[in-house]
Amino acid sequence: MVDRDLEIDIEGVDKVLLLRLLHESARSFPRSARQAFDEQEARTAVTQYIHYFCGCLIACDISGDKARHTWRYDWYVGEGSFEATVAIAREMMVGEQLESELRFHLE
Repeated sequence: MVDRDLEIDIEGVDKVLLLRLLHESARSFPRSARQAFDEQEARTAVTQYIHYFCGCLIACDISGDKARHTWRYDWYVGEGSFEATVAIAREMMVGEQLESELRFHLE
């Protein structure tokens, strides 16, 4: 059974990056409704509950330090999809941080 009250920790995660990754994995209804990811629109979208974004169903709230209603995304995309996407976002951010530190040391 799906825990509809589950909140997932997203503190420190770049929300625009997270939305981009969610968008890439999400389904569009109909398929032709999918639009290119809009970075400018994403900055505003992440401040509130997101039902659809650029034609894709997101159906969760990533505006705070805890993501809410993620069961909806998982229901459409696949069980555990939201948490897996958060993990990918965290890995990408660590990779970018390490790359930045390496560049600083090389200069």
